[in-house]
Amino acid sequence: MDGTMIFADEYRRLKALVKALRLNKQHEKAVLLDNRLPYLDAPVEEGGSARVRPNSKVSIRCVGTGERYSYRIVFPGEADIARGYVSLLTPLGASLIGRTVGERFSYESPGGVMQVEVTGVDHEG
Repeated sequence: MDGTMIFADEYRRLKALVKALRLNKQHEKAVLLDNRLPYLDAPVEEGGSARVRPNSKVSIRCVGTGERYSYRIVFPGEADIARGYVSLLTPLGASLIGRTVGERFSYESPGGVMQVEVTGVDHEG
């Protein structure tokens, strides 16, 4: 099975998750994730980095403090913050889907609005 097929399976899982969220009346989470899905189909500029997708290891930098963090973005049942596995249903996880290195964005964290920059995306390990 090649990388394209694996990605297609992940994409179908994401779409099914959005549908399940809507059926369970978790509209805010459904909208947050659904709004990021079109970016997975967007082309990456030549020489650009890969886009964040499920199972990507992502490095980010807090714009305000310069602190750096690395996380693996996973489906909800695989989340384990102690291992750095962040669910794609969290505000950070959903906001990262489809992003590339150099993109800055804000998300609502438990401590307030955070502005971060993606500094690395790895699909290998």
